[in-house]
Amino acid sequence: MAGPGGVFECAPKGTLILDSSTILPAGCLALVDGANAAGMTFIDTPMSGGVMGALNGTLSFMCGGDDEAIERARPVLNGMGKNIFHCGPAGQGLTAKLANNLILGSNMIALSEALSIGEKLGGDPKMLSDVYSVSTGKGFVVDTYSPVPGYREASPATKSNYNGGFMVKLLHKDLGLAVQAAADCGQTLRECGPNVAVYERMMELGLGDKDYSYVYQYFKAGRQAPAE
Repeated sequence: MAGPGGVFECAPKGTLILDSSTILPAGCLALVDGANAAGMTFIDTPMSGGVMGALNGTLSFMCGGDDEAIERARPVLNGMGKNIFHCGPAGQGLTAKLANNLILGSNMIALSEALSIGEKLGGDPKMLSDVYSVSTGKGFVVDTYSPVPGYREASPATKSNYNGGFMVKLLHKDLGLAVQAAADCGQTLRECGPNVAVYERMMELGLGDKDYSYVYQYFKAGRQAPAE
């Protein structure tokens, strides 16, 4: 973006840059300054919805920037998603995204560990998922992105043996950014922060390219790499 031959150097003045990377809000603000100096406008537009949302055109975009820039961006974003949120000034789209992925990764860990316990006590994972999907434990990781193979047809667990989804190594990166963002504002993620170590351990076991829902198989295998 900012290096030799990059966007700031080569794109025409007036260019609107929509960045869907997941980075630190502070990093976004530095890019905003660089764009302004080059006569361009930079807004953060991180997304949620994963591979399934991209394929179906149902992504949610969390946008940070001024009103005029967000309105200019809407026709492009509407071509890829159904929910466009103006979260505030530059960097606030990323604030929302990091918090969202902190919830996502933590929820998948909670569900997967609960399912593994339920199974070891004799429960059927699909029956347990049916219960959770209509109970207080319901949510995206239960009723849409289930880690249980054969429970949800479109989930990576079912259609691709946990391949081709939101990879463990990407979620690990995002959770690490959330921990750093919290530190930047004087907070410590005492409860959810340790979840970074779960996905880090999966990476050490060579599971970084698997979909993050593979944490279910990791727990079933006793926090080890499952036998394929």
